[in-house]
Amino acid sequence: MLRRSPISTPLYSSAASDVYKRQDKLNHAKYNNDDYDLWYYKMYFRTLDPIIRQENEYHILVDIKDTKGGKRIQKLKEVMCNNIYDFNGEVITHIGQINSAESEILQLADLLNGALAYHYRNLEMKDMTNKGKIEFVKALQKKRNIDKSTARYESKFNLFVWEPRK
Repeated sequence: MLRRSPISTPLYSSAASDVYKRQDKLNHAKYNNDDYDLWYYKMYFRTLDPIIRQENEYHILVDIKDTKGGKRIQKLKEVMCNNIYDFNGEVITHIGQINSAESEILQLADLLNGALAYHYRNLEMKDMTNKGKIEFVKALQKKRNIDKSTARYESKFNLFVWEPRK
């Protein structure tokens, strides 16, 4: 199998760009063994899986969630590798954790994710809204339709709008 050299910019923003709508309607007891953390890592999988390509090599960094994250990240790597038959870890070479406070690109992803969550929760329509956030959301909307998912292999910005199962 031919491979390109590793992508020079790690996939920081891939998972962070995912937008979770209506989290309050999630049924963790039914789908996640009553474990919110399990759902959290399933969302990493559902976000990253569609954009992983076998001809590339990935070094993925995600924001540190808690002290239990190390084992969950190892399991995520195992599941992702198995899903694409990457049993030797040649495509997904590493999934690790990073403190977003130490990474400018993760801080940017957090800013974008926060603005998108603000929009999806319709907070700009409520009283006492933050004018700065409203202007930021409007600026995003001018650049791209933020009400629908991007194409699977969009090269500049991935937005996956996810709806939970009923």
